Amino acid sequence: MSLAPLAICSICHPPYLHYLPEHLSSLERALRDRGYPVHILVSEIPGGQQQGIRELFEKCGSRLKIDLSVTEHSVPVGRARNILFQRTAAEWVTFLDFDTTVDGDFIEHLEQALSHAESDVGAIGGSLGIWKASRVGVFEAYMDIIAYMGKLGRTRSDFARVFEKTIAGERLARLETESVNWPALSRELSGEMRAFEGHDLGYLQGYNQTIRSDSLARLNGFNPAYKSAEDRDMATRIRRLGQRVVFNPKGLVLHDYTFSRRQIMRRKLIHGAWSSRYRRDHRDRPDLVPGYGVKEWMRYAATCLSPPPPFANKLGIEYYRMAFVSYAAGCVLDTLGSVYEFPDETEHASVAS
Repeated sequence: MSLAPLAICSICHPPYLHYLPEHLSSLERALRDRGYPVHILVSEIPGGQQQGIRELFEKCGSRLKIDLSVTEHSVPVGRARNILFQRTAAEWVTFLDFDTTVDGDFIEHLEQALSHAESDVGAIGGSLGIWKASRVGVFEAYMDIIAYMGKLGRTRSDFARVFEKTIAGERLARLETESVNWPALSRELSGEMRAFEGHDLGYLQGYNQTIRSDSLARLNGFNPAYKSAEDRDMATRIRRLGQRVVFNPKGLVLHDYTFSRRQIMRRKLIHGAWSSRYRRDHRDRPDLVPGYGVKEWMRYAATCLSPPPPFANKLGIEYYRMAFVSYAAGCVLDTLGSVYEFPDETEHASVAS
């Protein structure tokens, strides 16, 4: 059987079902009748409701070639991605999450990146953007984007300079996030990154990662135990094979950041715990995964006194300190052996403070 060039895989948990129309519509626009298969896993759906879920997908994704899997039980994110991968027959697999929309030219730019990918490229990471955001959630978006840029050698100061060029910078300073066109801002930030096209990337982001099927097969997929940081772990395992993870800045995916304070704290707690587990799993390769020593923690703690731009306003400072404490607490809980008590990170706010 011949392989398709590309397959799309997306995970949907019950709190994400309200994203269904917009997520699938964005895929329809980006795919433009290319016919690439779309594999979707919906978990935690009681048996009596599964037929209704299937009918909903048929209605909303009628123009897509959808292979839908529905389970009654909760599935950790690493295992969920493996279930979807096992159903594909493609050379490359793109993994998305349901609380996202893909930019209109996403598939076109991804095809270009795949056509230029050399044999030593095991994965491609695209740009991260903001679909919509709460007043505090936008800072979580900036933190995600800054961390990603850091793996390309860009500093927080670089990000601040790019951000301050935009009208959104002025509006955020007044906390007028409702008037910001986040997709347009995200495209502008993505454009600033185009000089880094094809550069090596330190890790992948779960909602915008494209992986060579051969590499996934050699690694037996994602670590099925991971409930977070499975994307970083996958990128590092690919690099341990001697393969490269490269950046595709034109491949933009927009994420919903309408988080409340409580959800950000929970998110950071989970990320801290599983990131700590990830660093322990790869502690034999400090060249790929630098550890966090006392000096590093002290330096990060010191920034809480005067956070860098764009966190240098009242709400940004509150976010920065809250995020640091929650992330550090997660690392401590992992060290104490409590990491396995954390549930999947599936909670999302529809209306957030």
